[in-house]
This record gives sequence, structure tokens and C-alpha cells, in this order.
Amino acid sequence: MENQSQMYLSFNEADESFRRKFAEKNKCIEKVRERMTVPNVLNRQFTARKPNEKWVTDITYLLLNNQRLYLSVIYDLFNREIISY
Repeated sequence: MENQSQMYLSFNEADESFRRKFAEKNKCIEKVRERMTVPNVLNRQFTARKPNEKWVTDITYLLLNNQRLYLSVIYDLFNREIISY
């Protein structure tokens, strides 16, 4: 019986540790969101009349061999050509 109570205690401690880490991470994410807010320049107008008039980017991450890799692609809205990655 004592072994079960110790195991229950360790699960509770692990749960509390996870909650603290999640709360800390969530605070950091909220701070980044506040700093990263920028005006909506395109206003959902995703077409361009000439090359190099509007470039857009997106960042995504890929999990590969237990590592997180980030990929950022920049492309021109005129012809949807990839400029860089």
C-alpha cells in the first residue's frame, strides 16, 4: 500500500511540474505574440501587378530524427515563384 501512495505522489509531482513548465512556456509565447504584432499591409490582397512588388513568407517546422527543423519560404506573389528558402 505504501508503494502505491508513493507512486501516486510521484505522479502528482510530475503533473505539477508539467503544469509549471507549460505555464512558463505559455507566458513566453504570449510575450512573443505581443512583440510580433505588425500592421496588416496586404489587407488580403494576394495578387501583384509586377514582379518583386509583394513578397510573402511563412515559417514552419518539421520533426526529423527527434529534432525540430525550421523552414522559411519566401515567394513572390506576382507569379508565385519561390525567391528563397
